[in-house]
Amino acid sequence: MNRLFGTKRSGNASAELDDKVFDSSEASLNSTIKDLSLKLHNIENQVSVNTKQYKQNPKNAYLKKKLLNLLKQKQTISNQLMQYENSLMNIQQQKLSNLNVKTNLSIVNNMQQQVKQFKQFNKNNSKLLN
Repeated sequence: MNRLFGTKRSGNASAELDDKVFDSSEASLNSTIKDLSLKLHNIENQVSVNTKQYKQNPKNAYLKKKLLNLLKQKQTISNQLMQYENSLMNIQQQKLSNLNVKTNLSIVNNMQQQVKQFKQFNKNNSKLLN
């Protein structure tokens, strides 16, 4: 039957895979933000060089539009990164709460077993005393 259905997988592998997916997504967003920051810096340098000849150079209007578009892109990606980090934090909190529930369940089960053992012990002692 194991050949058909396989064996039970451990839950740790999926948790590690989730962490890797989140890390790679966060890294890609951070790299995109760095690229946009570099482009913004380059365009700002071009605009600052061309400010002396602003009225003579129509290229500045184009550069300013491009700069504004890149700023908007950077802002939206920064917002996405912030939302992503918030959702990641929520997921981690959910995992922690699930772990706490499992711990509490195991504690309650152990307490119930101890109560059964105490009852059995009292039953045996009452038979010995009578």
